[in-house]
Amino acid sequence: MGKNVQSLILFGVVINSLLEVDATSPVVLWTLKRIGEGNLESNLNEFSSQQFADLVAWKSEQGNIPVIAFGLDSLSLEDLAPQGGIGATEPYRKLRKITDASAETLLFPAVQSAGDSISVLQQKGFHVVQINAGDVLPKLEASNTILIINEKANINMDDEVLRAFSKYTLEFPNLVGMLWGKRSTWTEEPEDDVNEILSRKKRQAPAPEANNTFAYNDGKGLFMVFREVVLTIIPGRNTAVYKTATASTTETNGTHILNLDFAARTDGLKITKFGLQFTLKQDQLGYWAMKNATAELHGTTNSSKTFNFTDTWLSSAVAITIPTHKSFHCSRFGSLRPIDKLEDLKGNFTFAIDFIGFQIQAFQPVSTQNIFVPETYECVGFFTPGIWSGIFVTIILLWVLTWGLKMIMDVKTMDRFDDPKGKPISFGGND
Repeated sequence: MGKNVQSLILFGVVINSLLEVDATSPVVLWTLKRIGEGNLESNLNEFSSQQFADLVAWKSEQGNIPVIAFGLDSLSLEDLAPQGGIGATEPYRKLRKITDASAETLLFPAVQSAGDSISVLQQKGFHVVQINAGDVLPKLEASNTILIINEKANINMDDEVLRAFSKYTLEFPNLVGMLWGKRSTWTEEPEDDVNEILSRKKRQAPAPEANNTFAYNDGKGLFMVFREVVLTIIPGRNTAVYKTATASTTETNGTHILNLDFAARTDGLKITKFGLQFTLKQDQLGYWAMKNATAELHGTTNSSKTFNFTDTWLSSAVAITIPTHKSFHCSRFGSLRPIDKLEDLKGNFTFAIDFIGFQIQAFQPVSTQNIFVPETYECVGFFTPGIWSGIFVTIILLWVLTWGLKMIMDVKTMDRFDDPKGKPISFGGND
């Protein structure tokens, strides 16, 4: 493949030796011209069939171009790497030349049931044409067409890649190419016809934290979960815990507006209206961010004092600015508070909102599966309180060790000794 992908293959082979292959196989995807902004990067995590089909569909629709897929009976990362040591042969040398000349080459070492992605694409309205290697290449339509060239005995698939691209490149100079395996080379077929997978571990895309997590998928690329939302009215520390909400989204000019409406409460802390609105926006640099958050809150405290907040802007110590291909996760999101965090001198109330088990992703390929993208941005900073404590204790111990070594180095042995037959040694006077 390309130089970057070739290094990824070598790294992926090492990683894959620690993975458990579970009906997964690697996929190489390349485009002769770069398509769209904020593209996914090569990724060493596992992709589902739905996620990969969404990516291929997006590439094709953005460029209004067909996709040529080369389907092998089996494929692994080791098959893509050079075979042997010095003077090694490379089984896909012609493919590497094509990817070297491509504008974009992506390697996905673990796509779950890659062949099922074709069925998903058919459901999306793509026209799938299947032929065997060595057959006459058909005429392709400009868009929504996937040509699958299946492996055939005694036919070199590396030659097939070159043959197909030599024919279609002149007509479609920005083709999307894909090399995938129907199963992994490392899957064995025991006598009981149940696939026995070699002992390897895998990293799956993160799922919601618990079964009782509230999940919302708007079907437009936004997926959000939380376990609890804790509302605290200050002063008085009156609290209310919510585990569900009514969610909705609107989209305008590349901006998602997420609305969360929580049910009214009549016991203890009485809430007549509690709603949140988050504005998520995507920029041109491959990031998306939560630009602002507002709250509407009306009710009565346990001591029968009323509070009213309308279109109140909220702030948080945790900023949400995330790469487009990642989701945001925070076990304890931290308090959302009004911009003016302190109660005023007139005794008015303020409040704090805490999200627990919160995770959100936006601006992803549309998917109905409630699963997050493999890469997650954690809200925990690099220097946690535990790390700072460890550094502080280490500094103290190093200081004590340094002081002890200095004291030992300052110890001086006697260089003059008293001779019983000679003149006694005297200190502080002349010899």
